[in-house]
Amino acid sequence: VIAVEPEERAIDFGDVPRRQRRQVTVQAANLGGNSLFISNVTVRDPSNNVRVSLPNMAMTATLDSLKRIPLTLDLDASQPGIVDAMLVITSTDATRPTLEIPVRGVVTEPRLEVRPTMLAWGNTPLGWQVAKNLELKNVGFGALTVKRITFVGGTSNLYSFKNLPALPFTLATAARGNIEIEFRADAMASFNGSVSIETDDPVQQIVEIPLTA
Repeated sequence: VIAVEPEERAIDFGDVPRRQRRQVTVQAANLGGNSLFISNVTVRDPSNNVRVSLPNMAMTATLDSLKRIPLTLDLDASQPGIVDAMLVITSTDATRPTLEIPVRGVVTEPRLEVRPTMLAWGNTPLGWQVAKNLELKNVGFGALTVKRITFVGGTSNLYSFKNLPALPFTLATAARGNIEIEFRADAMASFNGSVSIETDDPVQQIVEIPLTA
């Protein structure tokens, strides 16, 4: 009788940052009264991140009654995304010759997307105050931490933040957040600037959005 211990519905790697490795070891057990022959152990993984191995890189194993053998699963987090794989053990268990155990996890790489990529107030009547929205979205995998939101040096002081959230804050996968920037038309001229948004996006930690009015 083939079994995997600890007895769980799924083997879970949890969150693993991209380009890191994580290892999980489970036990293949023979709970029956006769010897069990394991003819194949593999992982079906569309993301191609997960591997499994028997001790000493063996391809097969024989387990006497009530004996166990470790199975080592390696997650090489090369591609970001959700791990939705299946550990498959083929054996001489007459009732269940193929045992399938789900393998779960998330290879994390948070990514910031800001829309629009520029805020333009155009011609604004003297004395008006006009606010515009910036949408921040986590288009990657895993929580994105927004560390700082500031105006770049040289930005006109006629720009100001409205209802800026407390920093730092996090955005889950596919989550959105908004910040409002207000322009006060207190003088007649052209006014420019930029907003700097710093996150733990590993590809682009700082995004700058130009402002013009």
